[in-house]
Amino acid sequence: MSLSVTHFTFGVGLLGGPGVGTTALVLRLKDDRFVSNQNVSTIHDSCLKVLPIDDKTVCKLRIYDNVFKENPGFTPVNLYRGISCAILVYSLSDKLSLFHVKAWADEYERNHGGVLFMMGNKCDEEREVPWEDADQLYDAIGCKKHFLVSAKTGEGIEAAFKEIAEYLVEDEQEDEQQRDIIMLGETNGTSTDTSSGSCGC
Repeated sequence: MSLSVTHFTFGVGLLGGPGVGTTALVLRLKDDRFVSNQNVSTIHDSCLKVLPIDDKTVCKLRIYDNVFKENPGFTPVNLYRGISCAILVYSLSDKLSLFHVKAWADEYERNHGGVLFMMGNKCDEEREVPWEDADQLYDAIGCKKHFLVSAKTGEGIEAAFKEIAEYLVEDEQEDEQQRDIIMLGETNGTSTDTSSGSCGC
């Protein structure tokens, strides 16, 4: 008897300024290749990454690159539609790119809101971003996880997106359980409102 497999699908947006490697990350995930020509960043691209979580669960991540890299304020609102979370990407070899992360986080919160992750790309190059600075920003923004990867070599990418998939699936499962509890309470005629001042009379 075959086991029933549950499929989850989430949209993931890569947000970051020019030169941080968001398009290179998409190409690495999509074709397992690296393109050094940064002119490819003018193309709005996406890819589908299928990740098995366990024997009964499969997660599909639709990962979107952001073509509007020059200024967060020029990113169309519809870019965020259908996205369950965003990954704030900066370059470990460019200290200035870290300062743009907060602006991308603010825009995402303003236009959509939701789960945020942080990703330092180019870990294969000489590091200019101190870990303390990145970690402090990570805490200030409230990101769920912080990853160090290399689109050029592929280092850390598979593991990072596997962790992101696991987090999103677990979060969705918890939401489903909460919805089931609320529906059960409504079916039984009981209130799930535990706020102060409420009563069941």
